[in-house]
Amino acid sequence: VKYLEEAAKNISTYYGTENTDYARDLEKLAAVMLKKGDFAKAEELIKKAVDIFKNSSGSKSSLDKSATYLTLAKLYSTLGLYEEAEEALAKLSRKNKKQNATATAKSSDELAELYIKQGRYNEAEDLLQTTLQLKESKLGKDSRDLTPTLNTMGNLYLIIGNYSDAEKNIRRSMAINAKIFSENSVKYAESLRLLEALYKELGDFKKAEETAKQVLDISMAQLGKNHIDVAFALTQYAQVKLYNGGSPAESEKLLNQALSIVKFNLGDKTPAYADQMKYLALLYIENKQYERADSALNVANSIWFEKLGKTNVNS
Repeated sequence: VKYLEEAAKNISTYYGTENTDYARDLEKLAAVMLKKGDFAKAEELIKKAVDIFKNSSGSKSSLDKSATYLTLAKLYSTLGLYEEAEEALAKLSRKNKKQNATATAKSSDELAELYIKQGRYNEAEDLLQTTLQLKESKLGKDSRDLTPTLNTMGNLYLIIGNYSDAEKNIRRSMAINAKIFSENSVKYAESLRLLEALYKELGDFKKAEETAKQVLDISMAQLGKNHIDVAFALTQYAQVKLYNGGSPAESEKLLNQALSIVKFNLGDKTPAYADQMKYLALLYIENKQYERADSALNVANSIWFEKLGKTNVNS
């Protein structure tokens, strides 16, 4: 954050606050603020970037502008402002059509994820199938750019209970990532996470635990033990160990480890921290520790209320 703030300040000093490089750094800073849960600051920064890009031109500027609209859409989606998010993605899609198929498909992937959040599953499926066909025709059937679409399709089919098609898309994504990046890559682990979720849905907790441990091992090896993605991998592993008959104390230890990593990276006043407290609360409920569960949920709710308002879907 400090590096990005300093870079943006230097650029604005030398080139002015209407420079597209300044806008690009504002977008990057907004993306960090979004992850930290500082939504007001993220919105302020991203809107400044949008205003600057409105008056810019050129291919380099167009790519940065696309990233800006994408971050704006993610912000609105996080806040539950789905109409605004869809409008931002529509602007991105119209602009991308003037660029290339890859950029257009990327915005379509994001729009499909938005549809899934809204429960618009049929629209999401149609869009993803069209996007996949577009990517295959332009980039080939083994392109790494196919994997985000395949992963999103796998997740969609998991949600609607179409486990056969979910597995087909997940395993295809795994095969591409293994071939291009190796089975020890973060990209491969992204697909493995979905496979773990599939095993869990099918009730095969032994395979789910083995896969969750594989994801955790890859994440720690490639990213380091304090990376935010390691926290999420620890959480999945803790949950599935409990489902598989593991010790509640061991799962609690893993969840607290994840909580510490989230606090280290994002702070203890963020939605991600609230999510981790919710997972701890669910463990306490399972273990009939209701007072501890209530305390954890109170912490989570206070964060959600502050960041997302009292009508947010998490509370």
